Amino acid sequence: MLGTITRFSKLTTSGAIRSEQGEHFDFDLAGVLTYDVAALAAGKFVHFEAAGRAPSKAINVSLEPPAAVHPGADRYKEITQLRYVGFRHLENLRRFRFERITPGGPTQCFEVAANLALFYTLRIAIQEGPVLCMRVIAAELEAGRKWEDLACCPLTEQHMRDYLASRPAPGAKLPKAPRRPSVYAAPAPWT
Repeated sequence: MLGTITRFSKLTTSGAIRSEQGEHFDFDLAGVLTYDVAALAAGKFVHFEAAGRAPSKAINVSLEPPAAVHPGADRYKEITQLRYVGFRHLENLRRFRFERITPGGPTQCFEVAANLALFYTLRIAIQEGPVLCMRVIAAELEAGRKWEDLACCPLTEQHMRDYLASRPAPGAKLPKAPRRPSVYAAPAPWT
């Protein structure tokens, strides 16, 4: 469902949403997707799912990107932005989780399984994992693979080597920013 946040309090971590049909739904931070928590505010357009009868609750609340907010048929176009929603960790395997939301359709979930030993061997920081995995999913989708085939895919050594090759060479100098003029004025000489 689509709606607008009518009230949000950071103190109580709760708020209310009015749907396009005029129905009112309450929500709290437990029902908001993690990556959108910081941007919540009254007046923001959101995508959400209804849960429960009375009182009506909203779950899986996520912000609509500005491109999807325009009225008319364009409003229901597929949102192609992938979003990182966390990971699961078991022994030496980390599964990075992503989703893509399509208004009026099912949420598409993706999971990329990464062997942490490869991160150590290739000297890639684990913090780069979400970006690396998102690039793999985006490339596969652009190549025409169906999202169902990518529901769980492995992060291979070749994916990681391609990622390393796309990064700037170590020691490469970045262009220097122009120097800003000093605002310090020398004191006038004593006479």
